[in-house]
Amino acid sequence: MINFLEVELDEVEKYIEYKDTLAPAVSSVNVGWHLVHLLKVITQACEILESSDPADYEGSVNLFRSGVFLSGSLPRGRGRAPKSTRPIGEVAREEILAELEAVKVAIKRMKDLPANANFHHGALGQLDVEQTKRFLEIHTRHHLKIIQDILEE
Repeated sequence: MINFLEVELDEVEKYIEYKDTLAPAVSSVNVGWHLVHLLKVITQACEILESSDPADYEGSVNLFRSGVFLSGSLPRGRGRAPKSTRPIGEVAREEILAELEAVKVAIKRMKDLPANANFHHGALGQLDVEQTKRFLEIHTRHHLKIIQDILEE
């Protein structure tokens, strides 16, 4: 059985060697930036879930979230990454590897969280654990697709 984000994280590892590749027609930032960003998003979402109070979770309808979850994709160029998830300066191989290890630990800890642990996303609203996993899959694949497009350019 494939574990949560296992395939995607294997793909992240394959792209590390291309960290400095840039294709301005596709993205204003290089492959390394996308790798660190997607990894930071996973780690931070897991940390927020861990520190949340499950009693605070209130399920709600969010049409944008429904569309994203149904389509399995995020629109390109529409969102702005929170400052805490943006790499600063040149991305080193060691930084990517450290972020990757942090993600692996965070995902393991995620397995023990109560179902109503929650994470608030600016556009998608309040997400429980399963919804957060779905968001992280979509977000990770979104950036991996951008990386593929950069490398094809």
